[in-house]
Amino acid sequence: MRGKKLGRLFGVLLAVAVAVGVTGPAAVASGAPKGKTPPDVPGFDGSTIKLGVITPTSGLVSVIGKPLTEGNRLYWEAKNAKGGVAGKYKVDLSVEDSQYTVEGALQGYDKLKGDVVAFQQILGTQIVKSVNTRLKADNAYGGPASLEGVWVKQPTLMPTGTPYQVLAANGLDWYLKQGGGQGKKVCAMAQDDAYGASGLDGLTQAAKTLKVKVTKTVRYATGSDTSAQVGELADANCDAVVLVSLPA
Repeated sequence: MRGKKLGRLFGVLLAVAVAVGVTGPAAVASGAPKGKTPPDVPGFDGSTIKLGVITPTSGLVSVIGKPLTEGNRLYWEAKNAKGGVAGKYKVDLSVEDSQYTVEGALQGYDKLKGDVVAFQQILGTQIVKSVNTRLKADNAYGGPASLEGVWVKQPTLMPTGTPYQVLAANGLDWYLKQGGGQGKKVCAMAQDDAYGASGLDGLTQAAKTLKVKVTKTVRYATGSDTSAQVGELADANCDAVVLVSLPA
């Protein structure tokens, strides 16, 4: 039932945005439909739309979570200053700290799901996979702050950028075009998790297509000492290393 109400709300808001916000007053004056008043649903009281954010605001990965969330806030502050969605509906963000753990993310989801229309940001590849199971069960919707290629086939998720697999393939293609061809050793270093696996998958597929042999691949646990892995790459005399890693 909540999913149907959510669909109605999004559909009506889109119609209002097209009529009032995108096409402008002139289009409305010329006879374009003004749209209906959106129904009240969890997370929408008739004037304010609440969106959820599940992201690490503490710990190592907060180096990503904090600026992404500030970007979310800045966008909606600018939008709200002009009246909000369709010039009349303000947006408010509710943020839960996942600490970059699946358990923390699921707790945050359960806490927010009855009070938000949708989820603006869900950070972490493995976290999105876990939360998406509940999104499907609840007929809910979210925006992954993760570029896993699988998201493009998930109706409960809104992909927001080029997938990791394509990024890795583009990187290898660029390297070859810059002269990194015959005789050059290409290696890889990736986090030992779903995020790292996605990048390595793109590299593997691109290497087959471009006929490149990946000489050495090493993996490491998030937040661990990587001296041993770097030493392995040094011993392998790599000319280029495809790195799938968090900034930390």
